[in-house]
Amino acid sequence: MVRAGRAIARQVPSVAFGVVVALVAVMAVNADGQKVQRVEANNAAIWVTNNDGARFGRFNKASSKLEFQKQAGADGIVGDVAVRQDGNSVIVLNLSAGTMYAVDAATGADGREQGASIPTGGVVDLRGGTLALVDPASGKVWATRTGGSAHVLDLSALAATAAPLAELGPSPTGLKHPVGLSVGADGSIHAANASGKLVSISATELGFANPQYSQLPVQGLSDVQVAALGGAAAVFDATTGQLILPGGRTAQLPPDPNATIQQGGADVGSVAVATSSGLYAVSYDASVQQLFTRSASSDPTEPVSLGSSSASGHCVLAAWSGDPGQVVRSCNGAAGVDVSGASPQRLDLPYFQVNWGLVVLNDRIDGRIYDVDLQQSF
Repeated sequence: MVRAGRAIARQVPSVAFGVVVALVAVMAVNADGQKVQRVEANNAAIWVTNNDGARFGRFNKASSKLEFQKQAGADGIVGDVAVRQDGNSVIVLNLSAGTMYAVDAATGADGREQGASIPTGGVVDLRGGTLALVDPASGKVWATRTGGSAHVLDLSALAATAAPLAELGPSPTGLKHPVGLSVGADGSIHAANASGKLVSISATELGFANPQYSQLPVQGLSDVQVAALGGAAAVFDATTGQLILPGGRTAQLPPDPNATIQQGGADVGSVAVATSSGLYAVSYDASVQQLFTRSASSDPTEPVSLGSSSASGHCVLAAWSGDPGQVVRSCNGAAGVDVSGASPQRLDLPYFQVNWGLVVLNDRIDGRIYDVDLQQSF
């Protein structure tokens, strides 16, 4: 990938704070007393992060500019930062501190003083107007409807003292992912634990329907990953390679402790899984198709499936870390195509940031942004 600059700048002296190299020309920095550029709804804004300096920022995909950046924690502290976004609703996860808080998408103001805690190993997801959290120690699931708000959201419904929407029960300790949770494009919540217990909670106009519990056909999971597919869900155990599909059928993929199921999204009739050496699409009848085979082996990030239904068509994007890293796209079940650009660069902790139906690849280690459509880095 062509490296044209840093998306979220590394820690720099204050005199150079507003300067970003190469193609990132103008930023409105939200420091105390400084204004930030206001943005309107559906403005091609995608939020990105940089663990170097624990920063997060707003990238405008239409103009290929970083409009705003801010520190997630204390000044100069390197930490693990992530964002979850759904249209105008934005949540910053300060994973090093175990906290999350909402951001006003228009002004950049944040509600860190009114944030909520993230329990150790907790999973947070935001999609379809729903923000949800699961605690692996207790198996409790909390959630709130966002209403598409661009302002700082009230996270009190996700506090540990708030009444949970559902309870899966505690999971065994020592597992990489003892619980999994994912929110679908329709706002429904799906969570599972290592015992194979699954809960699905539909979103309503006023909140949420009663939780629906079921038992997966596979028990004793050791690495629980969940992908919401609209109102349904798939559950994956990377250690064994077993994939439980909507409807209860199972498919076998190569066991790989680094494999990962896709991010949640719409129901397109299949689910994507990336392993260290390839990308797979598995239809609900358990047919497995290998979309791409890698010549090298490295850690994948969660693939994303872009599309609203199988009838309208969809594309899957996958990426792997390494020097150089690799980015692949497959549309409508066709063989994957390398879209890493003319000069692929190193990827350390890639993550696909999706908003407004748009996507960029964000290396969370150094903040670099890769636009898959332009095949350029910023």
